[in-house]
Amino acid sequence: MEITWVGHSTFILKQDNFSILTDPWFGENIFFRRIQKPGVMPEDIKSCQVVLVSHKHGDHFDKYGRELAFKLGAIVIAPPSLAKGLVKKGIKVKAVEPGMSITVSGLEIEVLPAHHPAPGARDAVGYAFKMDGRKIYFAGDTILDGMIMDALVKASPDIMLIPVGAFKLLGKKVVMDTKDAVEMAKGIKPAMVIPMHYGFLKGTKAELGLLKELESNDIVVNMLEPGVTVTI
Repeated sequence: MEITWVGHSTFILKQDNFSILTDPWFGENIFFRRIQKPGVMPEDIKSCQVVLVSHKHGDHFDKYGRELAFKLGAIVIAPPSLAKGLVKKGIKVKAVEPGMSITVSGLEIEVLPAHHPAPGARDAVGYAFKMDGRKIYFAGDTILDGMIMDALVKASPDIMLIPVGAFKLLGKKVVMDTKDAVEMAKGIKPAMVIPMHYGFLKGTKAELGLLKELESNDIVVNMLEPGVTVTI
């Protein structure tokens, strides 16, 4: 399995000729200011069968991501508030809610709860899916709570893609910070954690040094470089 971190919460996961794209964000606007450019540009992505979108915010699915999904004929998996608008744009889409299990293009996907207390994200979700015999959890944007931990215990992921750079609105944390990520991972004990949601969006600073605590708990922390493909 190959994984490329495009940046923020955008990943390309590939096995053989099958590719998944998560939360594709390539541009910026007045609300979502970039610190650095994507590690991969949309025109360089030539194939994708499934796009997993966690919620409606523009730093997780922007117009460039929509155009790419349409161009490649990918099936977009998204919560209802986002899915409805995509159908009108001619994009293949499947609306999902927490608790659902679906199979799309041969990919088995579990839809997990997320809690992202920000305007426009009331139906945010996370995903768990299998590639190369390993279960991967993609958190999207979420904070840490008991409901999410219960779902993760049941899902039992081997690899966790989780946010480490908190974002705050009016002083209130609406995305996990590094300390929360450590707590989540220690509670689940995956084989590997891949941090995301830092270094690309203004306002998402992360205390990456705290992740060293996971190594002492036999959890590998894989810090990916933007645009560099690694084999897991």
